[in-house]
Amino acid sequence: MIPVTGISIVIRTSNSEKPLRKLLNSFKTSPEDEIVIVDTGSTDGTIHVAEAAGAKIIQNTRTFNYSHTLNLGFDAAKNNWILSLSAHSIPVNVDFLERYRLALARLPETTVVVYGLQAFSRRDTTN
Repeated sequence: MIPVTGISIVIRTSNSEKPLRKLLNSFKTSPEDEIVIVDTGSTDGTIHVAEAAGAKIIQNTRTFNYSHTLNLGFDAAKNNWILSLSAHSIPVNVDFLERYRLALARLPETTVVVYGLQAFSRRDTTN
């Protein structure tokens, strides 16, 4: 079992004020969690919504690129576990993050990536 403390929630945005507000109101974080917003040039109230939520804001100054924005968010994340969301990914349950944390805790200690229903583990390469 993996001890899971904080989760870094990386959210990509671009003029996402309304869905971001809805997303951030749809789950509860713990004090160890952090929200990292990677914004690509929003001109609406997206940044204000992010600031009001106490999020760490990273400005993507390049043309939007899915991989680049994720990498910016991953580089800025402080926690070992990162949850990547789109601003339009609204969880159905308010306890979504707690369920996610419990699911992570049940994974083998060798797990390094979880994607959907797939989990990838480190292989011992010392042989």
